[in-house]
Amino acid sequence: MATFALLCFVQLAHADGSGLAEYEVSQQGVYDAYVNPAHTTVIYLDAPIKLALNSDKDTFTAEVLQGHGTEIHERAIAIKPAKGTAEGTRGNLTIVTEAYKVTIRLVVVPVETAHLQVALSSARAEPVADDEVARSLLRRSQITELQLAAHQQGVFVSATKAQWIGDQLYLFFAVENHSDRPYVLANVHLRDGHSDRVSGVYVMPPAEGDALALSVIPPGKRHTGIIRVRAARTPSVGVPLTLTVSESRGRRPVSVRRIRW
Repeated sequence: MATFALLCFVQLAHADGSGLAEYEVSQQGVYDAYVNPAHTTVIYLDAPIKLALNSDKDTFTAEVLQGHGTEIHERAIAIKPAKGTAEGTRGNLTIVTEAYKVTIRLVVVPVETAHLQVALSSARAEPVADDEVARSLLRRSQITELQLAAHQQGVFVSATKAQWIGDQLYLFFAVENHSDRPYVLANVHLRDGHSDRVSGVYVMPPAEGDALALSVIPPGKRHTGIIRVRAARTPSVGVPLTLTVSESRGRRPVSVRRIRW
Protein backbone atom coordinates (compact mmCIF):
# COMPACT_ATOMS: atom_id res chain seq x y z
CA MET A 1 0.00 0.00 0.00
CA ALA A 2 2.84 2.44 0.85
CA THR A 3 4.51 1.84 -2.50
CA PHE A 4 1.30 2.69 -4.37
CA ALA A 5 0.92 5.94 -2.45
CA LEU A 6 4.46 7.02 -3.27
CA LEU A 7 3.84 6.51 -6.98
CA CYS A 8 1.12 9.17 -6.85
CA PHE A 9 3.58 11.93 -5.94
CA VAL A 10 4.34 14.90 -8.11
CA GLN A 11 7.77 15.99 -9.29
CA LEU A 12 8.14 19.77 -9.46
CA ALA A 13 10.29 21.68 -11.92
CA HIS A 14 11.09 25.06 -10.40
CA ALA A 15 11.39 28.39 -12.18
CA ASP A 16 14.74 28.91 -13.89
CA GLY A 17 14.87 32.70 -13.77
CA SER A 18 13.06 33.14 -17.08
CA GLY A 19 9.72 33.92 -15.46
CA LEU A 20 8.41 30.43 -16.29
CA ALA A 21 7.46 27.71 -13.82
CA GLU A 22 6.60 24.21 -15.07
CA TYR A 23 4.93 21.58 -12.92
CA GLU A 24 4.12 17.96 -13.70
CA VAL A 25 1.05 17.07 -11.65
CA SER A 26 -0.83 13.94 -10.67
CA GLN A 27 -4.33 13.65 -9.12
CA GLN A 28 -3.86 16.33 -6.44
CA GLY A 29 -1.24 18.69 -5.13
CA VAL A 30 -0.24 22.21 -4.09
CA TYR A 31 1.98 24.44 -6.29
CA ASP A 32 3.33 27.99 -6.13
CA ALA A 33 2.74 30.89 -8.52
CA TYR A 34 4.75 34.03 -7.80
CA VAL A 35 2.80 37.11 -8.90
CA ASN A 36 3.11 40.89 -8.85
CA PRO A 37 0.61 43.73 -9.51
CA ALA A 38 2.84 45.09 -12.29
CA HIS A 39 1.88 42.36 -14.74
CA THR A 40 -0.46 39.44 -15.42
CA THR A 41 0.59 35.87 -14.75
CA VAL A 42 -1.02 33.24 -16.98
CA ILE A 43 -1.49 29.66 -15.77
CA TYR A 44 -1.65 27.15 -18.65
CA LEU A 45 -3.16 23.67 -18.30
CA ASP A 46 -3.20 20.64 -20.59
CA ALA A 47 -6.88 19.86 -19.94
CA PRO A 48 -10.12 21.89 -19.97
CA ILE A 49 -10.95 23.60 -16.70
CA LYS A 50 -14.08 22.26 -15.00
CA LEU A 51 -13.94 24.50 -11.95
CA ALA A 52 -11.76 27.38 -10.69
CA LEU A 53 -12.20 28.77 -7.17
CA ASN A 54 -10.45 31.94 -6.01
CA SER A 55 -10.03 32.25 -2.22
CA ASP A 56 -9.62 36.05 -2.24
CA LYS A 57 -11.41 37.80 -5.11
CA ASP A 58 -10.77 41.25 -3.64
CA THR A 59 -6.98 40.79 -3.74
CA PHE A 60 -6.49 38.56 -6.78
CA THR A 61 -8.27 38.75 -10.13
CA ALA A 62 -8.54 35.29 -11.72
CA GLU A 63 -10.06 35.09 -15.19
CA VAL A 64 -10.49 31.90 -17.22
CA LEU A 65 -9.42 32.79 -20.75
CA GLN A 66 -11.79 31.84 -23.55
CA GLY A 67 -10.42 30.58 -26.86
CA HIS A 68 -11.30 32.02 -30.25
CA GLY A 69 -11.56 30.22 -33.57
CA THR A 70 -9.19 27.26 -33.52
CA GLU A 71 -7.71 28.14 -30.12
CA ILE A 72 -8.10 25.72 -27.23
CA HIS A 73 -10.92 26.80 -24.94
CA GLU A 74 -10.70 27.22 -21.18
CA ARG A 75 -7.19 25.91 -20.63
CA ALA A 76 -5.64 29.08 -19.24
CA ILE A 77 -6.28 31.41 -16.30
CA ALA A 78 -4.97 34.98 -16.02
CA ILE A 79 -3.97 36.09 -12.51
CA LYS A 80 -3.26 39.63 -11.35
CA PRO A 81 -3.06 41.03 -7.81
CA ALA A 82 -4.85 44.29 -7.07
CA LYS A 83 -2.78 47.46 -7.39
CA GLY A 84 -0.90 48.18 -4.18
CA THR A 85 -1.04 44.61 -2.86
CA ALA A 86 1.90 44.17 -0.50
CA GLU A 87 4.69 41.68 -1.05
CA GLY A 88 4.12 38.51 0.97
CA THR A 89 0.35 38.58 0.48
CA ARG A 90 -0.99 35.10 -0.24
CA GLY A 91 -4.08 33.50 -1.70
CA ASN A 92 -5.25 30.17 -3.06
CA LEU A 93 -6.62 29.26 -6.48
CA THR A 94 -8.11 25.77 -6.75
CA ILE A 95 -8.37 24.30 -10.25
CA VAL A 96 -10.26 21.13 -11.15
CA THR A 97 -9.91 19.30 -14.48
CA GLU A 98 -10.83 15.77 -15.54
CA ALA A 99 -7.29 14.62 -14.76
CA TYR A 100 -6.43 16.36 -11.50
CA LYS A 101 -7.42 18.75 -8.71
CA VAL A 102 -4.72 21.21 -7.68
CA THR A 103 -4.32 24.27 -5.49
CA ILE A 104 -2.14 27.11 -6.71
CA ARG A 105 -0.62 29.15 -3.89
CA LEU A 106 -0.55 32.75 -5.09
CA VAL A 107 2.35 34.64 -3.50
CA VAL A 108 3.03 38.32 -4.17
CA VAL A 109 6.78 38.80 -4.73
CA PRO A 110 9.07 41.51 -6.18
CA VAL A 111 8.43 42.09 -9.87
CA GLU A 112 11.84 40.73 -10.92
CA THR A 113 11.12 37.28 -9.41
CA ALA A 114 7.45 36.98 -10.42
CA HIS A 115 6.29 34.31 -12.87
CA LEU A 116 4.99 35.41 -16.26
CA GLN A 117 3.75 31.91 -17.04
CA VAL A 118 2.98 28.80 -15.00
CA ALA A 119 2.49 25.58 -16.98
CA LEU A 120 0.77 22.50 -15.52
CA SER A 121 0.90 19.16 -17.32
CA SER A 122 -0.39 15.72 -16.36
CA ALA A 123 2.22 13.33 -15.05
CA ARG A 124 2.87 10.49 -17.43
CA ALA A 125 4.00 8.16 -14.68
CA GLU A 126 4.23 4.46 -15.37
CA PRO A 127 4.37 1.73 -12.73
CA VAL A 128 7.86 1.42 -11.30
CA ALA A 129 9.33 -1.98 -11.97
CA ASP A 130 9.98 -4.21 -8.98
CA ASP A 131 13.72 -4.28 -9.65
CA GLU A 132 13.88 -0.46 -9.63
CA VAL A 133 12.14 -0.35 -6.25
CA ALA A 134 14.48 -3.04 -4.98
CA ARG A 135 17.55 -1.10 -6.14
CA SER A 136 16.32 2.03 -4.35
CA LEU A 137 15.67 0.11 -1.17
CA LEU A 138 19.06 -1.57 -1.32
CA ARG A 139 20.80 1.74 -1.96
CA ARG A 140 19.19 3.27 1.09
CA SER A 141 16.22 2.34 3.24
CA GLN A 142 16.39 4.13 6.55
CA ILE A 143 13.54 4.91 8.92
CA THR A 144 13.66 7.49 11.70
CA GLU A 145 10.81 7.24 14.20
CA LEU A 146 9.69 10.73 15.22
CA GLN A 147 6.52 10.59 17.33
CA LEU A 148 6.17 14.37 17.48
CA ALA A 149 2.71 15.87 17.94
CA ALA A 150 0.74 19.05 18.55
CA HIS A 151 -2.92 19.97 18.87
CA GLN A 152 -5.13 23.02 18.56
CA GLN A 153 -8.89 23.31 19.04
CA GLY A 154 -9.38 19.55 19.11
CA VAL A 155 -7.29 18.80 16.00
CA PHE A 156 -4.25 16.59 16.70
CA VAL A 157 -1.38 16.45 14.19
CA SER A 158 1.57 14.08 14.48
CA ALA A 159 4.78 13.58 12.52
CA THR A 160 5.28 9.85 12.89
CA LYS A 161 8.39 8.93 10.91
CA ALA A 162 10.81 9.94 8.17
CA GLN A 163 11.84 7.31 5.63
CA TRP A 164 14.57 7.35 3.00
CA ILE A 165 13.96 5.31 -0.13
CA GLY A 166 17.06 5.64 -2.25
CA ASP A 167 17.88 9.35 -2.46
CA GLN A 168 14.35 10.54 -1.63
CA LEU A 169 13.02 11.34 1.83
CA TYR A 170 9.35 10.95 2.79
CA LEU A 171 7.76 12.34 5.94
CA PHE A 172 4.72 10.49 7.30
CA PHE A 173 2.09 12.42 9.24
CA ALA A 174 -1.42 11.99 10.63
CA VAL A 175 -4.32 14.34 11.39
CA GLU A 176 -6.84 13.23 14.01
CA ASN A 177 -10.03 15.21 14.51
CA HIS A 178 -11.39 15.34 18.07
CA SER A 179 -13.46 18.46 17.43
CA ASP A 180 -17.20 18.53 16.82
CA ARG A 181 -17.01 19.48 13.12
CA PRO A 182 -15.15 18.19 10.06
CA TYR A 183 -11.57 19.32 9.53
CA VAL A 184 -11.18 20.29 5.86
CA LEU A 185 -7.45 19.84 5.24
CA ALA A 186 -6.40 22.21 2.44
CA ASN A 187 -2.76 23.17 3.13
CA VAL A 188 0.33 21.23 4.17
CA HIS A 189 3.66 23.04 4.69
CA LEU A 190 7.07 21.90 5.90
CA ARG A 191 9.16 25.00 6.56
CA ASP A 192 12.80 25.45 7.58
CA GLY A 193 12.48 29.17 8.36
CA HIS A 194 13.31 30.23 4.81
CA SER A 195 11.37 28.04 2.40
CA ASP A 196 8.69 25.38 2.10
CA ARG A 197 10.27 21.93 1.67
CA VAL A 198 7.12 20.19 0.38
CA SER A 199 7.53 18.97 -3.21
CA GLY A 200 4.52 16.65 -3.12
CA VAL A 201 1.83 15.52 -0.69
CA TYR A 202 -0.62 12.62 -0.67
CA VAL A 203 -3.38 12.15 1.92
CA MET A 204 -5.45 9.02 2.40
CA PRO A 205 -8.35 9.06 1.93
CA PRO A 206 -8.39 12.04 -0.44
CA ALA A 207 -11.27 14.50 -0.48
CA GLU A 208 -14.24 13.79 -2.69
CA GLY A 209 -16.59 16.52 -3.86
CA ASP A 210 -14.66 19.40 -2.25
CA ALA A 211 -12.44 21.25 -4.70
CA LEU A 212 -10.60 23.17 -1.96
CA ALA A 213 -9.60 20.17 0.12
CA LEU A 214 -6.86 17.56 0.15
CA SER A 215 -8.86 15.50 2.65
CA VAL A 216 -11.97 15.97 4.78
CA ILE A 217 -11.56 14.45 8.25
CA PRO A 218 -14.85 13.84 10.09
CA PRO A 219 -15.06 14.16 13.88
CA GLY A 220 -13.53 11.13 15.56
CA LYS A 221 -11.53 10.05 12.49
CA ARG A 222 -7.79 9.91 11.73
CA HIS A 223 -6.36 10.40 8.22
CA THR A 224 -2.74 9.81 7.26
CA GLY A 225 -0.47 11.46 4.71
CA ILE A 226 3.00 11.42 3.18
CA ILE A 227 5.12 14.42 2.22
CA ARG A 228 7.82 14.16 -0.40
CA VAL A 229 10.54 16.40 1.02
CA ARG A 230 12.46 18.72 -1.29
CA ALA A 231 16.24 19.17 -0.93
CA ALA A 232 16.55 16.54 1.80
CA ARG A 233 19.73 14.77 0.71
CA THR A 234 21.66 16.12 3.67
CA PRO A 235 20.55 15.63 7.29
CA SER A 236 18.70 18.55 8.85
CA VAL A 237 21.44 19.04 11.43
CA GLY A 238 20.71 22.15 13.45
CA VAL A 239 17.82 23.09 11.15
CA PRO A 240 14.59 21.86 12.71
CA LEU A 241 11.57 21.95 10.43
CA THR A 242 7.98 22.87 11.23
CA LEU A 243 5.03 20.93 9.81
CA THR A 244 1.89 23.08 9.55
CA VAL A 245 -1.51 21.94 8.34
CA SER A 246 -4.56 24.13 7.96
CA GLU A 247 -7.90 24.60 6.30
CA SER A 248 -8.52 26.99 3.40
CA ARG A 249 -7.18 30.54 3.96
CA GLY A 250 -4.99 29.23 6.78
CA ARG A 251 -7.87 28.61 9.16
CA ARG A 252 -7.51 26.21 12.13
CA PRO A 253 -3.71 25.83 11.78
CA VAL A 254 -1.78 23.23 13.75
CA SER A 255 2.04 23.17 13.78
CA VAL A 256 4.41 20.38 14.81
CA ARG A 257 7.86 21.80 15.51
CA ARG A 258 11.44 20.57 15.96
CA ILE A 259 11.31 17.93 13.21
CA ARG A 260 14.70 16.42 12.38
CA TRP A 261 15.76 13.20 10.68
